Amino acid sequence: MTKDFPYKKFESTQLWNVVDKAIGDLVENTDIEEKADRKYIVGYLCKALFESKIIYADFEK
Repeated sequence: MTKDFPYKKFESTQLWNVVDKAIGDLVENTDIEEKADRKYIVGYLCKALFESKIIYADFEK
């Protein structure tokens, strides 16, 4: 039994793309080092931004 990816609703959004690129830039500049799969880092940050009400979008579709 596999667990569903918890951040799936964010994957095809502009928010995901922006966060993913920002993390990629930081990694490329050696400002940060990824210790987890990128998709979990991006997903967690998207979720945190969405839940903080800083990002207003409908991801429930």
